[in-house]
Formats: sequence, C-alpha cells, structure tokens
Amino acid sequence: MKGKEILIKNNILSGLARILVSVLLPFILRTVIIRVLGAEYLGLNSLFTSILSVLSLAELGFSNAIIYSMYKPLASNNEDAVCSLMLYYKKVYRNIGITLLGIGFCLTPSITLFIKGEWPLDINVYLLFLIYLFNISISYFFFAYKSALLNALQRIDVVNWTQTLVLLLQYLVQLCVLFIFKNYYIYIIFTPVCTIMCNLLIARYANKHYPQYQCRGIIDQNGKKHIKQKIKGLIIYKISETARNSSDTIVLSTFMGLITVAVFNNYYYIFCAAYSIMVAINQGIQASVGHSIATESAKKNFEDLRKYNFGIMWLVSWFTCCLICLYQPFVSLFFGKTMLLSTECMILFGEYFYTLNMNNARNLYFDGCGLWLEGKYSFLFEAACNLILNVILGKLYGISGVIISTIITIFIFNFIWRTIIVFRCYFKESVRLFIRDHFTYFVVTLIVCNITYLLCNKVTGGLLYQLIIKLGICTILPNIIMILIYYKKLKNLNIKRIVK
Repeated sequence: MKGKEILIKNNILSGLARILVSVLLPFILRTVIIRVLGAEYLGLNSLFTSILSVLSLAELGFSNAIIYSMYKPLASNNEDAVCSLMLYYKKVYRNIGITLLGIGFCLTPSITLFIKGEWPLDINVYLLFLIYLFNISISYFFFAYKSALLNALQRIDVVNWTQTLVLLLQYLVQLCVLFIFKNYYIYIIFTPVCTIMCNLLIARYANKHYPQYQCRGIIDQNGKKHIKQKIKGLIIYKISETARNSSDTIVLSTFMGLITVAVFNNYYYIFCAAYSIMVAINQGIQASVGHSIATESAKKNFEDLRKYNFGIMWLVSWFTCCLICLYQPFVSLFFGKTMLLSTECMILFGEYFYTLNMNNARNLYFDGCGLWLEGKYSFLFEAACNLILNVILGKLYGISGVIISTIITIFIFNFIWRTIIVFRCYFKESVRLFIRDHFTYFVVTLIVCNITYLLCNKVTGGLLYQLIIKLGICTILPNIIMILIYYKKLKNLNIKRIVK
C-alpha cells in the first residue's frame, strides 16, 4: 500500500509541475503575442489547434485500449504479452501518422474557409497550417508506444518530468524569438523540434530502465479481438471528446471571426489551466485504480470511489469559486479590458468547469474497467447533440449559446448516462448514493461561490490590488466554509491519508 501511495504522489506531483510550466509560460507567451504581433495570431493558433484535434480522430483512442490491455499482463509479469502489444501499437500508430498527414494535406487548400474575415498579411496560412500538421503527426512516428508502456507501469512521472523540461526549454526559446525577431514562423517551428526531442528522451529512458519490454511477438487472435472490441467504443468516445473541445472554436471562428475566437480562448485558456490540474490528479491515480480493479473487490473500489470523489469535488468547488471571482480582474489586467466577456459568459465558464469535472472520479473507474464499448451510445449522442446545439445556440446567442450547449450535453450524456453504466456494469450497486453525494457537493458549491463572490465584489481599487485581495479571499474563505460544512464527513472518511 505504501509503495502504491508513493507512486500516486510522484505521478501527481510530476503532473502538477508539468502543468505549472505548460500553463504559466504559455500564458506569458499569449500576452507577448497579443502585445507584439496582435490578437489575430492567437486566433489562428486556436483555430488550427482545434481543426487538428478533429483530424487526430485518426488515433481513435487506440492508446487507451493498449494501456488498458497492459494492466493485467504487467500485473502478472507476462513479458511476452506486453512486448507483442507494443509491436502491435507501433505498427498501428505508424499507419495513423500516415493517415493523419494524408488527410491534413488534402484539407490544406480549403483551410481559409474556416476563417471569417482577414488574417495577418505577413502570414501564409497554408504554410503555417502545415507546420501545425507536422507537429501533431510526428509523435506517431517517434516512439509513442514507449509513453504508453511507462503509463501502464505507473511511471507517468517519468513522462511528466521529461515533458516539463522540454517544454521549459521550448517556451523560453520561443519567448526570446518573439522579443528578438518578432517572427511567428521562427516562433512556431520550435514546437515540432521539441516534440521530437521529448519523444526521443522518453524512449531512451524506457529502453534503459525496462529493456525487457521491446517490440516483438504477435498478439493472438483473442487478444486482437478484445482490443478491437474496446476500440469500437473508443472511436465514438474520441469523436465525442473532440467535438466538445474543438467545435466551440470552429463554430465561433466561422460565425464571428478570429477576434471573437481570441477573446473566447483567453477565458478558455484559464479554464484549461485549472482543468489541467484536475487532469494531472486523475492521471496520477488512474494506473493505480486500474491495478486495484484487477486485484480488489468491487465493494472495496466503491469505497475508494467515494473517497476520491469527495477529495476531487472539494477541489472542483474551490476552483470554480476562484474562476468566477478572479476571471474578470485577471483578464482585465493581463489582456486588457477590450478582451473582457460579459459577466454572464464568465459565470457560464465557471458552470462549464464544474459540470465537466463532476465526472473525474467516476472516469477513473469507467476507463479502468474499459467500459468504452458499453458507453458507445452515450458518446454518439453527446457528439451529435453538442455539435447541433453549438451551431443553433451559437448562432442565436454567440459565446453564451456555445457554452450552454456544452454544459447541457456534458451533464446529460456524460455525467448521468455514463455514471449509470459504471454502476450497472461494474459496481452492481444503486447509483442513488453517488448521485446524492453529488447533489450535496453542488449545493455546497452554490453556497461557497455566492458568499465568496458577494464579498469579492465589495473590493475596489486598482486591478492588481483587486486581484491580490480577491485571490486572498478565494484562497481562505471557500475552504473555511467547506471545512465547517463537511466537518463530520472529514472525520468519518479517512481523507487524511488520501490528501497526504
């Protein structure tokens, strides 16, 4: 148990370090790009990233299926099975990379159809798109299967630290380029270079410390059939996830232009910064949960689920409160008041964050059990409804409509439907207790956010002064309120060990 706790701690801490670098420095870069080059460059960045996220559907969630398939053979020290999975993974990923490049090249001539209005005159959008395409494709040819191996071995900390160091180097070099050359081409070319460097370093570590796991052998027919069954559900899962994350930007760019995309993505960037912390926590726990599912009873794992859920939702409530109270002064200070969204849109971003993260603890067991095939219809409906509502509500209400459509689809098809699937297929328990827990967390979050928001609104003065005082309020007040409300729950649950 102690070794498991150490692995979880190392994985989470390394993930948080990676997020600190991948959030803080890009934020500085975004600010510099706006000041030096203009908001249109950020709009292009966001648009191309979203389009290529759609193209990366070629991956079809294959890595998730491979990592899931490695849990059992690694737990039983079956080296031959692990090696055959790695070879299979390597071959498929090479084909995916070729497919992605082919689709991207075919799409390049029509890339301007996704841009309303003009783009920077000194930019060749076709060439720029090809650089982005090369960056997202290159990982499929450079040892992506090594990262999956380390993930399944519960050594995601190695991947995180490697990515952290390479990203730190990349962002510092790009920052210097912006100040010295003020050239977006030179700035962006370092991205694929550092992607290749990161993959090579991860592969070198895996070969040195786990030399027994090499690409060899053949998966038997039953193994291939099992993976293909999981991939059937993962295909739709990938479509759903990509539609949710990318269609917002594409719809806004198509109907409202690059400036609106830049404003939206400033808020979304801060949103992603907070969400990345939650993702790091989940990634740090995921492999251990997968191992626990393979070795422990469903009853024991249900108890763990409630503990994880309590700790995660505490953070979600706190982060939601911080977003709602700090969004406006933060954006005003660093991006300028011209980049502000309405208070309504800002609050909707907070609701979006809360709704999305309601699923985090449950996702540990959904993914750990490999229930993607069982959830295929929930993925399909989420993808279709999200896209349809994005277009309809986005056209009617702009940014507010796009966010509302995403909140609706996440709550119905992700939280409600997939939670029922996990409890029906794995826990064999009634879902009522879990839903009741979430209702309690939601009510507490409303109380915490309203009290903190009302107090923060009384703060006046300069933007920097407001931000500092409101940050202090958000750091202390929400947690004091939750400690008072959850006092008995804290005593009953062994939460101290989980926090430690």
